[in-house]
Amino acid sequence: MLKKRIYFSYTLIARQGRRAMSHVWRLGLALLVALQVLLVVPAVAVAEWRIVPTTAFVGLTEDLTLIKTLGAMQIMSGTGSDQLWVHQHIPVVEGDVIDAILVCYRTFAFAPGDRPPFVTAIQLTETLFPEGSTTRHFDPTDLTAVEDTCYVSSVPDYAPAGAVNLALQVNFNAFDPPGGGDGIIYIGAVAIHVK
Repeated sequence: MLKKRIYFSYTLIARQGRRAMSHVWRLGLALLVALQVLLVVPAVAVAEWRIVPTTAFVGLTEDLTLIKTLGAMQIMSGTGSDQLWVHQHIPVVEGDVIDAILVCYRTFAFAPGDRPPFVTAIQLTETLFPEGSTTRHFDPTDLTAVEDTCYVSSVPDYAPAGAVNLALQVNFNAFDPPGGGDGIIYIGAVAIHVK
């Protein structure tokens, strides 16, 4: 009799545990889908600041090495050049008006005392077919902070009419300005402000 009670109790606990795990699994799946909707498809988000995932940035040349994680991106270069770009598409919907771009970053020099590489421009381009692409915003401000910093680039009210591309120009040139260039640029959060 005691064995039957123990077996029955064990079976009941196991069934309840499976039901609880089933609910946890469903909740986890729902949270994962919600997170993907907010991060992967930012045009669906209702907040005014839309996060631009750094995992979607690509380099235009093989001179750049991009190391991407869920929360940040590291940019390194094998050559000393000031004409290197990383870019990505920004999803927009009809009626969007972009008025700012936020870039959170930090720079790091490999050699103590050297000037680290830096972001030298932020650019928005719009592509319409068959006309081609047009630069809609260009901010040549050098982003050179060695500590975690966020920079907001003001965009004159821009209502996209086509595909939008966000690009960051990076400078790894050791000679312009002199004194460094070899290091890492860490890009954390990137977002666009839509009104």
